[in-house]
Order: sequence, then structure tokens, then C-alpha cells
Amino acid sequence: MRQTRIPWCELLLRVFREDVLQCPCGGRRVVLAFVNDKSLYRGGGRVNIPNRHPAGRGGLPIDTQDLRSMLERIRGIRHARDLDLLVFFHRHPCALLTGEQLVAYVGYDREQVAKSLDGLIEAGLLTRFQNPSHTARLYELKLEAVPGGLLLSLLKIAATRQGRLEVMRLLGSGPGRAPSRQPPTPHLA
Repeated sequence: MRQTRIPWCELLLRVFREDVLQCPCGGRRVVLAFVNDKSLYRGGGRVNIPNRHPAGRGGLPIDTQDLRSMLERIRGIRHARDLDLLVFFHRHPCALLTGEQLVAYVGYDREQVAKSLDGLIEAGLLTRFQNPSHTARLYELKLEAVPGGLLLSLLKIAATRQGRLEVMRLLGSGPGRAPSRQPPTPHLA
């Protein structure tokens, strides 16, 4: 019988007791490429690759000013529920759902969800198709609606707890955005 191959990062962990894929920011590194060309190495046997997670940001890969700029450039995200719907559709980019199912999944009441859906559709971030013979509608997220991958970047940030909290804070206090009278509370029933 042939033995299974042990990944190199696990071998290094066993021998040196160091997890080479553990990033100082708390996340996990991903192998992008193996470099075999000696001319790319600098002194000390290291490859000159920029660090994507600068120290001092607590794992959030973008500063507050950049995040505020992203929110101002993406039309249609005004409330917590808008962001929550986009994160849901990022996880399910093409979903066939009834209104009741969507309300149950995102946790806001029907009127709030309907208002947010209309705004996201008007902004071109989401499309909705309906077959007249069915109550379910097909929703499709349009990541390409915002140039430069900006929407995808925002959704990746908002998919983390820290990123979501920062975006929610900015949604209530950003210039040109009306602060909420009360903090957004999901409908739990």
C-alpha cells in the first residue's frame, strides 16, 4: 500500500514546532507560489514579497479611511441590513428563494428586507428574476457592478466579525450617510 503524502507545512511544524502558515495578524497564510529561481532571493535566503497584513491593524486588512472611501464609492449600501443582504448573497450568489425564506435567513422584518432589496437592485448590485407561476424569485449578486473589484473586497472584509463591526460603525457615522436613530436590530422571531 502506498502511504499518503504529508504536507510540507505539517512536516515543518513537527520538526521545528513552528506553524509556517500562521500569520502574525491571526489569520492563515496561503501558498501562492514556489520560487525556485535563486536570482529572486535576497540576503538571508528570503524572497522579497511584500507583507499583506501590516502590524497594528488587528487582522483588518484595510484602514478606516480606506473603508469609508469604499463605502462612499459603492452605491446602495446605507444600512446594516443592506450589508447583511449583500454578505448573504455573496455566500449564495445565485439563490432561488421566497420572500419568507429570505426574511428568515437574514433576520430582519419583511418591510426592511423589501426596502433594502429594492435599493440594492436599483444600485445594480443585485438582480431579481421572477417566474409568474412561482412565488420564489431568483436573486443574483452582481460583483462586477462596481469597477475594480471594490464590492468583492468590501464583502470579504464584512464577512469577518471585526470587519463587519467596523463597516457597521461607519454606516452609522459616515459623511453623507444619515445616522440611524437606533442601532440596527435583527428581527429574531
